[in-house]
Amino acid sequence: MLPVLITYSNLGYIEFAKNLILSLANVLKNHKLHFYCLDEATYHELSLKPYDFLTIELFDQDVSLDFESYNTENYVKLTHTKTNVLKNALNKYPFIHFIDCDVVCLKEPTEEHYAPYAHYDIVFQYDWNFENNVPLNFFGTWQCTGNMSLRRSNGTISLLNKIEQAQTKSHTKNDQQCLMDVLIYQHISDIRHYRYTQLFVYPPEEYANGSWKGDTSRIYFFHANHVAGKEPKIELLKGLNQWYL
Repeated sequence: MLPVLITYSNLGYIEFAKNLILSLANVLKNHKLHFYCLDEATYHELSLKPYDFLTIELFDQDVSLDFESYNTENYVKLTHTKTNVLKNALNKYPFIHFIDCDVVCLKEPTEEHYAPYAHYDIVFQYDWNFENNVPLNFFGTWQCTGNMSLRRSNGTISLLNKIEQAQTKSHTKNDQQCLMDVLIYQHISDIRHYRYTQLFVYPPEEYANGSWKGDTSRIYFFHANHVAGKEPKIELLKGLNQWYL
């Protein structure tokens, strides 16, 4: 089974939203994308150009309409809506792959690609640093919530609920920091040891973060993170010939 791709955006990230859709339009043959628009302006913009693979849903949230700098108050509030999106999507689909809007798809994964991970609830993109293209802390508690596959299961819902609870306790920590807090609270340093949810990590050369400097031929999804601000993200994508606007 292939997952349904899931993403979300406010108006401030509309350029990245459009770029993601164009990236997928170049590559996808079998996946579908369900796009959650956090405001009416985003919904209107993305409705202007329909695609067969694309479902657009207005999922109005009380968040900023701007591009927000990393870990500002409005940025954190924006990331906290992700758990709402994920829960809603899992009510619709048994298997989803969530990607942030600053992600692009270089090649489409097959059913055979996903098959070895079928017994995991959630599989993350590695989101730490490298030394000579070798991950420094592969199964550590800092993992990427902006590029991950999730299966509808008790384990997945349990972890999302715990992240949501952590978010209500801290309005200064983004969703990924709240995930780390949940894991650390269980006194683990390796996500495979988390008792309540089966967790794993995709190979970094296949699900690459913005620090990846190695071979790009095996990349399925590239995430333009590990840089701050709109223009540096765009430049990172241009470096891979993945900016289409």
